Amino acid sequence: VAKLPPIFLFLCVVAREIVMDITDVEEDADANVRTIPVRFGTHNAARVVELLLLSAACILVAGASLAAPHVLGQGLVGRFAAMGVGALAAHSIGSALTMARSLTRVCGGARVGTTEEEMKNKAQLTVDAIMRPVGAGTIALAYASSFL
Repeated sequence: VAKLPPIFLFLCVVAREIVMDITDVEEDADANVRTIPVRFGTHNAARVVELLLLSAACILVAGASLAAPHVLGQGLVGRFAAMGVGALAAHSIGSALTMARSLTRVCGGARVGTTEEEMKNKAQLTVDAIMRPVGAGTIALAYASSFL
């Protein structure tokens, strides 16, 4: 259980890095840098980001459910703190998943006439959305794992 916070953090950071690679896929291809978007395409890379964020969300839920019986034994302030940080992290990871799904649609060409600039803007918004849950999620998982 103590390994949940670093695994959660790792998944979020890798997802962020893949999105950053999507933004400069042309430059990487020209420089012969073999990133995931260069090797498998931006659409498949965006799907990997979705999978990583979904895995991070599952870890967040697992950590919360494992610690729930222990946190409930704490005082009122401890319970509210755990619920608040957990709710913030869960909301943030949900937003990140929504943005990643939107990025997948843009990278997959679901919208006809999507420009490279639109894709880069959507990727930057996705990076911002991914980084929001990292702090709250890591704190929530670290707090939860301290009880186990």
